[in-house]
Amino acid sequence: MTKPNYPYPEDEFDQAALHAGPRGVHRQPRAGLRRWWPFLAVLVLAPALALAFVTFLSHSGTSSKIPGFSSLTEDSTASGAPSQTSSPTASATASATTTPTPTAAGPALGTKIQVLNGAGVSGVAGKASAKLTAAGFTSVTSGNYGGAALSVSTVFYATPAYAVTAKAVGTALGIAQVKESATQASGAIVVVLKSDYKP
Repeated sequence: MTKPNYPYPEDEFDQAALHAGPRGVHRQPRAGLRRWWPFLAVLVLAPALALAFVTFLSHSGTSSKIPGFSSLTEDSTASGAPSQTSSPTASATASATTTPTPTAAGPALGTKIQVLNGAGVSGVAGKASAKLTAAGFTSVTSGNYGGAALSVSTVFYATPAYAVTAKAVGTALGIAQVKESATQASGAIVVVLKSDYKP
C-alpha cells in the first residue's frame, strides 16, 4: 500500500527510517564470565558430586551391591600397603622366650649368671652382680655360696658352649680361674667369690 493511500496518521514507527540507530528490541551482549559460568559449574560440580556419591556408598556398605564396584575396591586394597597382621607362627616365635645361645664369636650377654658370696664379706656378691650388669650382662642374680670349699674365686660354666661367656665374666670381675663344671655351674654360669676377690 502506498503512502498516499495509507489511512492512518504517522507515528514513531513511520519515523524509524529517519534514524540511523538500531531498530526494534536489542539485548546487550553478555559478559564473558556470565557466558561461561554454566560450563564451569558443570566441570566443578560433577566430579565433586561423583566423589561424594562414592564416599557415601563406601561408608554405608552398599557399594558391594553395585556390579564391578566391590572388585575395584578389593583390587585397590590388595595393591596398597601390606597388612600389618603377622602370621600366627611368626608371632608365636617372636613371643616365645628363648635362652640365648652362646657362640664362639662373642659372649652371650643374656646368659643366666649366678654370683655367690663365699668370702664371708657382706654385700660382695651384690657389688659383683652390679659390675656384671654394668658390663652388659642382662640376667645376673646374687646369693650365698654353700658348696665345697674353694681356695680362690672361680667362674664355673656348665658346657663348652658357655666357655667364651664365662671367660668374659672372669675378665669383667678380674677372676683368672675359669673352669668347666656341670655340677658347680648348674646349667649355665656360676661365679663363686672367695676372700681373694677385690670388688
